[in-house]
Amino acid sequence: MFKAAGEKESIYACYVLEEGSGRLLGAVYLRDLVIADPAKTIDAVMHRKCVSVRAYEPQEQVANKISKYNLLAIPVLEEDGRVVGFVTVDDVIDVLVEEETERALTVQTQNEVVIIPKSEIESRRQSNLFG
Repeated sequence: MFKAAGEKESIYACYVLEEGSGRLLGAVYLRDLVIADPAKTIDAVMHRKCVSVRAYEPQEQVANKISKYNLLAIPVLEEDGRVVGFVTVDDVIDVLVEEETERALTVQTQNEVVIIPKSEIESRRQSNLFG
């Protein structure tokens, strides 16, 4: 745990995986480690029921879970419980920004501004008036 911690920017939770299979066993939160009796094992401090998402869960549902539980990261699991990655709140923000940009561009396209040279407008106007 200490070796991995040195490579991370900030740590709030450590996820405990089953050796060999990579299945998620639980989560240990930094606050719990700090206040726990030093004689307690990780197994005793670990939360066995932690929030996670499935690998093929829609982005919107992942974002909702991160928001609902006020998480900075959430483990992504295969059907058998193996951890295949993590989605961070930064990932969710990136997706939301991308979706909002796409939505804005779609609206712009639907209300597209057409530029017509003045001479063509005058020509059309005159043909409609005197046509």
